[in-house]
Amino acid sequence: MKMRFKYQIIIYYIVILAIVVTAFLVYILWQNRDMSLGSVRDQLIAFNEEIYFSYCQNIPYDEIVCPDEFRFTIIDTNFNILYFKGMDNNAHYDAQKSRDEIFEAALSGEGTALRFSAQTNKEYLYYARKYPEFYIRTSTPYIYEKIEVVNHSKVYQYAILILIVVLVITLIYISRKLTKPLKAFNEFFFMVKSNKKDFSRLTFPNNEYGEVGRKIVDTYEQLEKVKQFKQEVTHNIAHELKTPLTGMRAYLETIINEEDMTPEQMRHFAHRAYKQSLRLTELVNEVSALNKLDEQSEYYKIEDIGISSCLKEIEEELSFKMRANNTTFSPKISRELSIKSSHDIIYSLFKNLIDNTLEHAGPNTDIVIRAGITQISGESNYRINFTYSDNGKGIPDEAMDKLFDRFYRIEEGRERKSGGSGLGLAIVKSSVLFHKGNITVEHNPGGGVIFKFDLMSL
Repeated sequence: MKMRFKYQIIIYYIVILAIVVTAFLVYILWQNRDMSLGSVRDQLIAFNEEIYFSYCQNIPYDEIVCPDEFRFTIIDTNFNILYFKGMDNNAHYDAQKSRDEIFEAALSGEGTALRFSAQTNKEYLYYARKYPEFYIRTSTPYIYEKIEVVNHSKVYQYAILILIVVLVITLIYISRKLTKPLKAFNEFFFMVKSNKKDFSRLTFPNNEYGEVGRKIVDTYEQLEKVKQFKQEVTHNIAHELKTPLTGMRAYLETIINEEDMTPEQMRHFAHRAYKQSLRLTELVNEVSALNKLDEQSEYYKIEDIGISSCLKEIEEELSFKMRANNTTFSPKISRELSIKSSHDIIYSLFKNLIDNTLEHAGPNTDIVIRAGITQISGESNYRINFTYSDNGKGIPDEAMDKLFDRFYRIEEGRERKSGGSGLGLAIVKSSVLFHKGNITVEHNPGGGVIFKFDLMSL
């Protein structure tokens, strides 16, 4: 059975806690042992000095008082034992120079060693000191005992116990905090697999984990919206492609199947098929332009574009339609005004705005374009603020919020007189966004609409 992450964290922390507590106890015990050894060593040093003082007072060795369980040895400078006194007077006369405490005393004046005695089956602490006449070595059995303060006080034990309890409670609290995002993630994945995708009831903690969780949920929601949007776009594109293709097919089938068709009739149907091919080409170009703006904007060539000259090109291209609609085009823009951008994007932006007016505003319409420059604070760059207005028949209130949606058309139903694809103003908005700008639309008080947008020079 797979262990839950919360319990894994608790176990890991308890193991770490046990290691820390063990290390602490070992440190205390070793420190206590060192203090105990130091205390016994001080007693041996004092006894050693007392023996030498007695020797200086000409007191015989065998009359020197030896405390219980203490013993001493007198060793000459050639490392031979001169006298031994203690619990067992049967001295073991072996080479004393090899003893650690004697060797150390010969080098530095004094030495200490802790050694097990096979004779008494006890561990002894030895202290040796070098004097002018000989070496005096004192020793006593060393039985490790806790220092009185530690041995008889329960404060340390209670403190450690309380510390462990507090740490365990803290670990449980921390583990719950750390695993709270996992619980939310599990709920999130369950919702993703089910049909109930109400992420509003998911709760993430107010920390980095919660921030990551919220970003994941937001990203998923965005992807879902993109997925839905692409499905809608694909459906709309298929429908828009189907319309001209069906028309072309019908006209061509008529030409093929009608054997008695006159050249004039044949030319008429061929012309209609040609118009449908133009509409199909325009649709493909517009979809391609939108995709390029959204996903391949780095492939545009950026250069200085004169706004006035670009508008002049558009006016020449659409002059026939303007004359047919009796539309007046009045760009009130300085000839020196320019922007660093792509000619294709700027051209497409204004052409689609003007096309939209020509298609929907009605005859006898005036188009006015104004512009002003705003310097960006702290930067060498600038924005150009445009106002595009016409005095046509205007736009219904309910259409204002959807005007820039792809494939949206004001006319009811799919069939309409204008024959537009519903992508023109979507291209306009994407072009503005490409320049890190914003675009709004509002009613013109004198009739028609006003588009306000800004473009940052790239």
